[in-house]
Amino acid sequence: NEISSVDPSSCSTAGNVSVTIFGGPFLSSLQPGNLFCKFGRISVPGLFVSSSQIQCNTPPHAAGSYPLEITQNGQDYTQSRYSFRFYHECTIHSIYPVTGPAIMGGTIVRILGEGFIESTSLYCRFGEAEVPATFVDSSEIHCSAPPTKEEGLSWLVLPDQRHNRTILEDQMLLPMSHHYPNYL
Repeated sequence: NEISSVDPSSCSTAGNVSVTIFGGPFLSSLQPGNLFCKFGRISVPGLFVSSSQIQCNTPPHAAGSYPLEITQNGQDYTQSRYSFRFYHECTIHSIYPVTGPAIMGGTIVRILGEGFIESTSLYCRFGEAEVPATFVDSSEIHCSAPPTKEEGLSWLVLPDQRHNRTILEDQMLLPMSHHYPNYL
């Protein structure tokens, strides 16, 4: 039994991600309870998919890279030492700027936080739109805000947010905002 590739090859320390392991040959005639995946020292049950594919759900695990091995008899694990990485969830502390031109987009947004990882799957989400992020370091990434469609935009005067039923009476749309008089 050999592992040729794994998808995905990393997940957060929270685990519970379905991982597909490619390789084989994997046996369909296994007795229940004999197919396992081992992430570091933690074994979890496996699911036979085909002679070249099995699936396992990752366990919660400490951050770091660990060998991923499989067994089809519940005892003898592969020795391929295929590397699987567990990472901390990223945390966002602030973004700057918090506003920009909506219709044309293009504003470079700095996201400051912790736990960012340089990866080809690093994205920012603005509403429903996802855009690739640029990794600066583990505490900063940049994203270019996408353009939005004009029909999705509407004006709302901040002092009116309590009176036009756009929010519940005890919620503030922008709790840290202040209304300043307009000067012409």
